[in-house]
Amino acid sequence: MIGRNIAPILKTRSLTSSSINRSWFRDIYGRKKKSVTEIVSQQDKYADKEVVTIKHLTEKNSESYLKNLEASKVLPKSKVSDWKRHATIHPMLLESFYTKEKLQRVVDETYKNLTGKDITHSQYNTVSLNDIEFRFNLVKNLQSNLGFELNDFTVSKSHDLLTLYNSVEDFVNRRWKNERNPNAIVLRPEDFTAKNVYINEERNAFEKNKEFNKIRRQMQLAESAQQAKD
Repeated sequence: MIGRNIAPILKTRSLTSSSINRSWFRDIYGRKKKSVTEIVSQQDKYADKEVVTIKHLTEKNSESYLKNLEASKVLPKSKVSDWKRHATIHPMLLESFYTKEKLQRVVDETYKNLTGKDITHSQYNTVSLNDIEFRFNLVKNLQSNLGFELNDFTVSKSHDLLTLYNSVEDFVNRRWKNERNPNAIVLRPEDFTAKNVYINEERNAFEKNKEFNKIRRQMQLAESAQQAKD
């Protein structure tokens, strides 16, 4: 690098013609003994800028690195955003998460956002979905707001909003089953209302001890609060 800097200068300066030239030469390699770091940092002063241009090549500004960096950039139009506006809900939790009132509210808000019109559950049967484009837009926004997908059969058979809502409600209220064990029986509280069915609700020793410790801590806190008042 230093050799490149000196070469153009030697073309215009004589090493023996004047004391100024000798002084300049000694300033670099002579009595002043400039450090290599200083020479490199000030090399543009010594080089003829019309003859040579000095550029420090590093990994970050090499041609191959810059080319790969440009190729790796993702255009804004290429980014895919999550289609769900609501956080994904596990199918086992759908029934407890969505009540009928909450489900109807989501359907009402989705319909209003698309059409600008208010609607209630009693009016669902009056809303036709024969317009395929409108049906697809409604289903797409409904899926996004609910946080789960509807299958193609549900979309194809829903020719009015009431049919679509009933399908969504059936999906939400469907009993959760384990796909790894399709013969598993999922029971609900209403399954034990028959007289010939009995469920043992007695707590085991661990649960009893846990509840006892909980009550004891509550009593200790109450006593401490009472003593602080006294």
